[in-house]
Amino acid sequence: MARFDLVTNQDWESAQKRFDAFWEHEMLDRPCFYISVETGKENPLTPARAQIQTPFEREEDRRAAEEFSRSFREEYRKKKYYAEGLPNMYPNWEGISAMYGCKVKDFGNNFGILPAVDSIYDFDPSILDINHPEVRRLLENLEHYAANASGEGLIGLPPLANAGDTLAKIVGYTNLLTDLAEDPDAVIRAEEVMADFWCLLYDKIYDVLTKYQVGTCSWLPTWYRGRGALIEFDFSAMINPEHYERYLPTLIRRAEHAEKSIYHLDGTLTLRHIDLILGIRELDAIQWEPGVQCENILEWIPLMQKIQSAGKSLYVSGPMPDPETAKELLKHLSPKGLMMPVRVKSCDEAEKFLEDVEKMYR
Repeated sequence: MARFDLVTNQDWESAQKRFDAFWEHEMLDRPCFYISVETGKENPLTPARAQIQTPFEREEDRRAAEEFSRSFREEYRKKKYYAEGLPNMYPNWEGISAMYGCKVKDFGNNFGILPAVDSIYDFDPSILDINHPEVRRLLENLEHYAANASGEGLIGLPPLANAGDTLAKIVGYTNLLTDLAEDPDAVIRAEEVMADFWCLLYDKIYDVLTKYQVGTCSWLPTWYRGRGALIEFDFSAMINPEHYERYLPTLIRRAEHAEKSIYHLDGTLTLRHIDLILGIRELDAIQWEPGVQCENILEWIPLMQKIQSAGKSLYVSGPMPDPETAKELLKHLSPKGLMMPVRVKSCDEAEKFLEDVEKMYR
């Protein structure tokens, strides 16, 4: 078992073992928790240092990467991490859309990707090239981030060629829905190409990151000591279960390519597919995110119990529970294969919560 130090979490040795238990649907001594506290003070365990230089083809990419690394380090140096909390950062990569010539539009309060083609029949799979300049720039950035965070923070895998969503950005969401209704075979053939490219990207990124860190995470801080993956399919909120079933082989393809995988179940509209999702043997865990309309995570206890009963580990998202809400959740959920973030206001509150939880499982 590889040794992996993370000085930003002083209980990291035990945290790794708890993560191991999470992925095996078990419990070491308590469930996993992501807890961080803004201290406003620089952590003496992460002293100021010059950035490590890594190769770049373009000087502007170097400057942008250095600024990104600097911002990430400044952020985690002023936090204290408890339990299974860890600094993790990832680039929000839209390289595949860029390969196809998609434009980014500023809508005022957010940005959107404008489609490059009007139909699945105009989608050209030959453009997906693992040696494309967009991929090379991504790998350069990840190498710089990982080299400069090594031993202090983790660099997560960015969104890759996600099921449904990546193709929808290229073709347009309305266009893809129309194509799916009229010619689902054509859409699924394109999705199979995307799944294959996802696997190629995963391998390239994994090889870069693991030169500087042990294991993987994503924007979701569920660390795994080997090849872990987050499976995302937000487009599923727009389709019916019959069409979802057509996508299953492409989801399984991604999950099988990793050693452990967690599925991002996002929003109530995706729940029409819950039985199909829970039936995917290759998925190890489910992250339940009820969406912005959810005010009380406790109302979703029956769903979370169903996920656990299906043999999946569970990451609880949504409104981040305070310590009392978290303890209420623990009364109703199995501690085996369970992880949740907990919102605390101070180091004292974090320590008191962990003391209370440890008493629950003695």
